[in-house]
Amino acid sequence: MRIIGIDKDGNQRCWWCGGNEFSQARCTKETIVLGVHLNMTKPTLRCAHCGQYSDQANEMQSA
Repeated sequence: MRIIGIDKDGNQRCWWCGGNEFSQARCTKETIVLGVHLNMTKPTLRCAHCGQYSDQANEMQSA
């Protein structure tokens, strides 16, 4: 996973395809490894265009 990029206009962009539509999701690997402790971690963002998972940068958590 990579951190979502910010373009020159300040919009979030996918690191893989450059898309700007995201949904909060958890990848299967996180679900299997963390199990019951999953609620203690923050979800990742999943790109609606290509399906790649991305980490959120600290400054984007409030957005």
